[in-house]
Amino acid sequence: MAQIAALLRQVSDLMDAVRACDLHALAGVEIAEAIGLNQTVHTKIQATALDLTLVADHKRVAQREGAGTTQSLIAQTTGISMREAGKELKLAQALQSVPQTRQAMSAGDLSKDKAQVIARAMNTLPGFVRPEERTTIEADLLTQAKAHSVEDLRRAAKRATEVIDTRLADKLEGQMLRHEEQNAFHQSTFWMSEPDDTGMVEGRFTIPVLHAAILKNALEAFTSPRHNSMVGIDETGIDYPKRLGRGFCDLLMHLPTDRFPRHGGLAATILLTLDYDQLVNELANGAGKGAGTILSTSDRVSAQEIRHIACGAGILPAVLDANPLPLEMGRDRRTFDDTARKAMALRDQGCAFPGCQTPVGWTEAHHINPWAVDGLTNVQHGVLLCPNHHRLIEKGDWTVHIATDGHPEFTPPPWVDPHQQPRRNNHWKPQRTPNGQRKPPPQDNKKTPP
Repeated sequence: MAQIAALLRQVSDLMDAVRACDLHALAGVEIAEAIGLNQTVHTKIQATALDLTLVADHKRVAQREGAGTTQSLIAQTTGISMREAGKELKLAQALQSVPQTRQAMSAGDLSKDKAQVIARAMNTLPGFVRPEERTTIEADLLTQAKAHSVEDLRRAAKRATEVIDTRLADKLEGQMLRHEEQNAFHQSTFWMSEPDDTGMVEGRFTIPVLHAAILKNALEAFTSPRHNSMVGIDETGIDYPKRLGRGFCDLLMHLPTDRFPRHGGLAATILLTLDYDQLVNELANGAGKGAGTILSTSDRVSAQEIRHIACGAGILPAVLDANPLPLEMGRDRRTFDDTARKAMALRDQGCAFPGCQTPVGWTEAHHINPWAVDGLTNVQHGVLLCPNHHRLIEKGDWTVHIATDGHPEFTPPPWVDPHQQPRRNNHWKPQRTPNGQRKPPPQDNKKTPP
């Protein structure tokens, strides 16, 4: 024991010497080499730790040390959590039945994460797999581990028996996936905190792979670089998690609540209350004053935000008088139906805001005259806008109207254009001359060869 302790102290001293070096003086190639070597040493140390854990468990060291269990002993002596200590003990025990994997990790050639994947795959093989077949399967997984990432190795491990029998691999993979899917569905969780003082809500969820893929694809539709460049959002300095957060908010605003199960005898809609005078003031000049209440949670929302979401489905504004009693409730016909959206799509061909290139599928139907104050829901009183420009129009600085030829035009605020000349989106259609006629295509002055 004294010899092992002395050797480990030497390793510790050597690592101190490495830490004392000026790492910033290394060249790029040297840094890459140092990272690889450091990982090799780290893996060997991890393998030694797993061996010590297994020996401690076999000799019941925890009981003599008063720790109770080996898991508790590891947690106390290393400072890791009980959960992580349990994982360490479980992996140490699993490596006993995979000698090739254990040897590869001890040599620093296989990371602990990859060793864990292989050990799990080997220990879940059917009992009828012969010893020589197990040896072949383990060797094949180790070969794949050298060329694949942990994620790819994990997928390959689900078909570990393919090296000996493809049909068996198909059968076992199907059984494993069905078991994982059923277990994942039953283990699914979701929670949300109450709003904090800054108006934010935190949450966490655990869902199956399939549902996660659906959510990820939906979020990426709102956060793809192509989409952001089209709608004009400046993403400079905004990290990916924040972009996903914004995309999640947009996704929630587009949920088809009319297809949800009924909740408390009502459709799954959000009911908002707002004083009539506040709503009229907000719609008239975009003053940004006043607030409404979400009845189901009693949370407060700004009048400007209510103005924005009133254009979408799933949220019904209830306008109250001074008593307060409802003056007007949201109606289904406040939203544009498929026929109206198709007609606007044919007319606008995408986001109608000048310069925007967002396609039809990523646009929202906007009431030119706010529906809450007698705006009509028809093609002549609607326009397609991307979420970014929809919010810009709702702020009230820019205005939109339908020109005499039936196409939308946007008037900028005076600080953008002192003359406030109406503008169009010329990406989708040719520009107009001042007399309202379309501009002819540019002429090529070059002579055409005979």
